[in-house]
Amino acid sequence: MPHRRARIWLPTGWDLAILGIIVIAGLFIDRPSFKQQAPWLASLQMQAHSALTWLSWGAPNPAAVAVIEIDDSTFWSPPLAGVQPTSRAYLADLVNAAVKAGARVVGLDFQLKSPTAVPYDDPVRTADNRKLLAAILAAGQAHVPVVLTTGFVLEGARWKREPNICDDRERCRLFFVNPHSNPLLLGNPPAVGGVPSCQDLNQDGAVTVGYINLPADRREIPLGFVADDFDSTENQDYFSFALQVASAYEGRLDYEAHPGHSAAAVSTGEFSPPYQKALDATNQNEFVYAGFMPRDAFQKYTVRARDLEEASLSATRWDAAPEPAELHGRIALIGATWHEWGQGRGPVVDEYSSPVGPLPGVYLHANYIEALLGGRFAPSLSGLYARIIEVLFGYMLIVMMHAWEKAGQRLLVWFVGSFALAVLALVLAWRGLYLDFALVAFLLLAHVFAEHYENLRERAKQGGHLR
Repeated sequence: MPHRRARIWLPTGWDLAILGIIVIAGLFIDRPSFKQQAPWLASLQMQAHSALTWLSWGAPNPAAVAVIEIDDSTFWSPPLAGVQPTSRAYLADLVNAAVKAGARVVGLDFQLKSPTAVPYDDPVRTADNRKLLAAILAAGQAHVPVVLTTGFVLEGARWKREPNICDDRERCRLFFVNPHSNPLLLGNPPAVGGVPSCQDLNQDGAVTVGYINLPADRREIPLGFVADDFDSTENQDYFSFALQVASAYEGRLDYEAHPGHSAAAVSTGEFSPPYQKALDATNQNEFVYAGFMPRDAFQKYTVRARDLEEASLSATRWDAAPEPAELHGRIALIGATWHEWGQGRGPVVDEYSSPVGPLPGVYLHANYIEALLGGRFAPSLSGLYARIIEVLFGYMLIVMMHAWEKAGQRLLVWFVGSFALAVLALVLAWRGLYLDFALVAFLLLAHVFAEHYENLRERAKQGGHLR
């Protein structure tokens, strides 16, 4: 295909082919269904963005979330000692400590998953489960909503919710398989002073459940999901862990401004107008996006669970715990950051790729919550807009490269143009539009070297150096 042109601004055949590939491939890979089938592609796109994390100018800072990490030093030492599922009694202690520290909301990023196909748990953990229930009820007394988690699995072509250890379809059955064995219903409450009745728990909405499944493209904020219940009796809408936490936080702020209101009406399905608008957009397959913060951005508001151990007491003594400033007035997310094979060995548990590099799941949820509360989300623009920007930028770069013949000049143009494209990609990412420019940069780089190599061959032939 010829590379010479009558006008410098006219693209060659190769230029048109490359730009065409960019448009077609870009529109195709933007399809959510394709990303679901090829998660490596979304991961590659996010790795391209994470390579630019050193360009941190303009990145947001956490405004509401603090993280309580169960890290290596905590998980691989007594009392946890690497045993799974993670001790619910220990989680109860952390909930108690977070409440006393002044957290406005507690989010427990641990799935309390049933080992069977119905809500159930091994009886050996009954005491621990009741301790966690008592901690949740004590948090409700302090007007601190607690958000638990659930998950979905794909069965055939339909999604089904996994059962938790509790039948949380009716919150008064929490942690009890048979409602007739629930001491709250029998009028024989556990030995915890001032525990509210089951009816009060439902009325105040002190606890709710959100799903923790993440989209194939981690840049999408999970908001709403339609799935069958664990017993296939009902197909309904579920709300994400991040949305439930953000909504609970706003409910707590509303309670502080108007103490007569409920502190934690978090599971009614009624959300503030921006969230409801986003949910409606999601239902129309218009996915919303978030600007991401690296893990280091949360360093000021991170507490090791081990540092809270001695102060984390029973539900009856939560008022005796210390008050770490990192948690006061914020959302306390309790999550896992330990390594799977031992201290410092193996991959980090529950870690995913993101636009700012690998992140444990608890920090992904922290990002989603911050984006929701900060209003850094919007229905995503059509992939066509991103393709237009990439093509215009690529075309300008090609024209500039054709204006110079020397290899050093062309490489300089490519470097400056690629840097400018990277900055543009970051700025747009903070606004919610992601340019997946890795494909563009790769194709343009290949084009530069292929064309330069061919030009060298032509000159060598003209000079008689090649036959």
